[in-house]
Amino acid sequence: MTRTGAAARPPVDFEERAYSLMDWTQKNLRMVLIGLAVIVAVAIGIWLYITTQANKEQRAASEVARASGAVAAGNYALAETDLSRIVQQYASTDAGKQGVLLLSEALYGQGKYQQGIDHLQRYVGNAPDYLRGAFLAQLAAGYEELGNFAEAAATYERAAAAARFDNDRALLRADAARAYTLAGNTGRARAIWEAEAANEASPVVGEARVRLGELTVQPARPSAP
Repeated sequence: MTRTGAAARPPVDFEERAYSLMDWTQKNLRMVLIGLAVIVAVAIGIWLYITTQANKEQRAASEVARASGAVAAGNYALAETDLSRIVQQYASTDAGKQGVLLLSEALYGQGKYQQGIDHLQRYVGNAPDYLRGAFLAQLAAGYEELGNFAEAAATYERAAAAARFDNDRALLRADAARAYTLAGNTGRARAIWEAEAANEASPVVGEARVRLGELTVQPARPSAP
């Protein structure tokens, strides 16, 4: 039984639709070609950017590796010259950030601690996560060399918080505790050593117990004449 009152749907004319699409394409061919050209240009641009960045990273890594040889050999003046150029040219790359660390080491090796600290502070904010702990530890070492033990201790703790591995965190906390002791903040030093002494897996558990003993022993009073 058929329904009444409903208009019959005409059959789909696929041939007519095909001709309509072709007609639209011909009329709008210029716009279609422009759209395709834009898509291709964007794709090529992305590929060129990725390729350029990869090549830049590779060149930076190669130059940093060569400069690291001068640092290892103790030729800090030559290393400073090469690494200053590398950092300026490749600072946007991860290898360039590693170059900043090496440059600070070359500067520290020449007693230029404040210059090394200045370089580290300039780039630490943009350091990749896997290098942030190293940047902060190197900063702390510079503060320590300048005798700013309170700043060194606080920065070592920041480095420990940024470190990726438990052993590195423990070692950096130990550095912080030593610096706190030198700064006269034995309360904070004791808290760190107590935490490490209670952790049997800590690589500094033995030193922590020794340091706690040293902090506990009171200096003997001079005997009366």
